[in-house]
Parts: sequence; structure tokens; C-alpha cells
Amino acid sequence: MITIFKKCIPLLLLVTSSGISMGQIANTRWKGEINIPDPTTVLFDFKMESVTIYYAGDKPMDIPDENGNTKSVSAKDSMIIESMTFSLKHDTVAFQKLSGHSPCDQQAVGYFTLVKGNNSIQLVLLKDDCVERGAAFDKKTLMKAD
Repeated sequence: MITIFKKCIPLLLLVTSSGISMGQIANTRWKGEINIPDPTTVLFDFKMESVTIYYAGDKPMDIPDENGNTKSVSAKDSMIIESMTFSLKHDTVAFQKLSGHSPCDQQAVGYFTLVKGNNSIQLVLLKDDCVERGAAFDKKTLMKAD
């Protein structure tokens, strides 16, 4: 019996230490710049299976509203740029649009390697059916936000 446990413990440690767990990302917030299309400060607000991206810049930004009219917003407005579902398997995160301002359609799925640092995460593009999201997120580092 003890021999079985000795053989299982290294395997258990390998399984639990490889990749990033959903618990490390769900219910966390990360701030950084993404190119939409210009560098823009945003806040990624991860929940259990969804992520909302808010505009978090200091300067007002003009964006189109749902009617196609342009309006000026700043971080204090809590303007949602995009809402997506996400799933995480090992160190690969998949994003799929629910709603927002990007040209991505709702069937397009983007896959990124999620590299977790001490107080940061970096998204590295693997494949994205939406070219614009892939370009916006690739090699972007987000810092842990309070």
C-alpha cells in the first residue's frame, strides 16, 4: 500500500503543478494595454466562465455606441469594450465573443497561451479565427489589479 502511494505522489504533483488552474484566473482583474487598434489601457475582469474588458485609460476615448453614434468615455464611465466567454485548459485560454465593439463574430474562437508571472499574465497568440482580436491581445502583459 505504501509503495503505491510513493509512486502516486510524484504523478499527483506533476498533474497539479502543470498549467494554470481556473482558480488562479477566475474572479481576478488584470490591467494593461491592448491594441484596439491603437494602444489602449483596459481592465480584464475575469469571472468563472466570462471576462469583461473595460476601458481603463486616463484620457477620454471616442467610441461608437450601439446606434453607431460616437460618444466620449473615460475610465470612470466603466465602458465595456467587449464581453467574452473563456475556458482554460492547462496553460491555454480560449476566448469567444458574447458582445462588444470588436469586428469579431460570435463564432470566432481565439486560443492563447497564458503565461503567469508573479503579479502578471501574458497572452501569447496560438490561433484566432478573429484576426483583430489576435493582433490586439498577442504578447500583451496584464498586471494584477486590485
